[in-house]
Amino acid sequence: KRAGVQRRSRDGLIRTPRASAVLHCPGPVPSVYYSARRPYAASFRPSASPVQRDTDGNFPTMTSTSDQTIHVENIARLDPHRAARTGFPEVIYAPGKSTDDLRDIIAALRDAGVVNVLVSRLEAERFDLLHPVDADARYYPRSRMAVFLPSTLPETRGDIAVVTAGSSDLAVAEEIEVACAHAGSRTTRFADVGVAGLHRLTDILPALSSARVILCLAGMEAALPSVLAGLVSAPVIGVPISAGYGVNAGGWNALHSMLGSCAPGVLVVNIDNGIGAAAAAHRINMLGESSVPGKGGGDE
Repeated sequence: KRAGVQRRSRDGLIRTPRASAVLHCPGPVPSVYYSARRPYAASFRPSASPVQRDTDGNFPTMTSTSDQTIHVENIARLDPHRAARTGFPEVIYAPGKSTDDLRDIIAALRDAGVVNVLVSRLEAERFDLLHPVDADARYYPRSRMAVFLPSTLPETRGDIAVVTAGSSDLAVAEEIEVACAHAGSRTTRFADVGVAGLHRLTDILPALSSARVILCLAGMEAALPSVLAGLVSAPVIGVPISAGYGVNAGGWNALHSMLGSCAPGVLVVNIDNGIGAAAAAHRINMLGESSVPGKGGGDE
């Protein structure tokens, strides 16, 4: 693993050069991002009362629905306690929201004391416009994921394998990895092991034996999840990718192939849905964690 060298560009952004592709990526979160650190002074509308965290920095489980939301005018009702209820944090989906909408949402969460705000499918140009809200925000260009108000991450646990059929699947793979890391799940990436060269898959099978759940990303005819599900005991979640020519139809061919898998037990999420895949895998992973002695929920 090469250490990136940061350099400041003309627009004032601190950028980290793209890392070389690797097959095995055991780190908790991808390291290729850039952060904006230009000073900015602005006033924002006050938000709801600050959300109080417990001594461990976690949001408490709330019973009153009126205490669970942060209202942002007539734009959004934010859900800062979602992680406490479901185990997986709320992710802000950027498409369909104006830059002003996103700015107000992030500012409201900041004023409420929320940290590690995930924004998905955010264009780099819009990230540059939003960075004044938080000079320390991080952006992952490959996946278009952004993390505003970054803070110390929870300790990652368990083992989620992220297996991609090809390198064209890496954008969604990175989206999964960033989301899982912020939820508290450890991921390991195995890239470019598709059926065009099955010997690559057999090479990694021993390493997959420790995974609690496997996310298998594939486009085109998406045969890899079926092959993989016939070789491993862990649950396999297929993630159809919108890669391929003509008849692949933006991922529909991959989706239908996974849904029609001959291998029993292949689960499938929507096309390019890295966030949904991460949420499902994280919950499965945490079920395994609760059964580990000393982790709670299992025999001591």
